[in-house]
Amino acid sequence: MSPVRKRPNGAFLSPDFVTGRFGHSRVWTCGMNPFDYSESPTSAMLEHMQRVRAAAKDLASVILEIPNSRERSLALTNLEQAAMWANKSITHGTQGQAPR
Repeated sequence: MSPVRKRPNGAFLSPDFVTGRFGHSRVWTCGMNPFDYSESPTSAMLEHMQRVRAAAKDLASVILEIPNSRERSLALTNLEQAAMWANKSITHGTQGQAPR
C-alpha cells in the first residue's frame, strides 16, 4: 500500500492499487475522491469561476495576437489547463466556503 497523503482541504487519501484492464488504477479508500463531483456551486463560487474564465479569455486574446507557433499553441493549452484547475479548486478546494 502507498503512504497516506493529506490533501490541502484536510482530507486524507490512501491510494490502493488494483490491477485492471489497462494496468493499475487507483482506488481511493478514504477521503474525497478527486474524480467525484463536488457539491453544487454557490453563487459566490459561480461568480469567482466567471472571473477566472473572463481573465483567461482576456489573456487568450493577447496570446492570439502572437504569430502562430508551437509555443503559442502550448501557451493556449496551458492557459486552458490553468483555468480548468482554478475552477476545480473553487468547487473542490473550498469545501463550501466562499472564495476569498
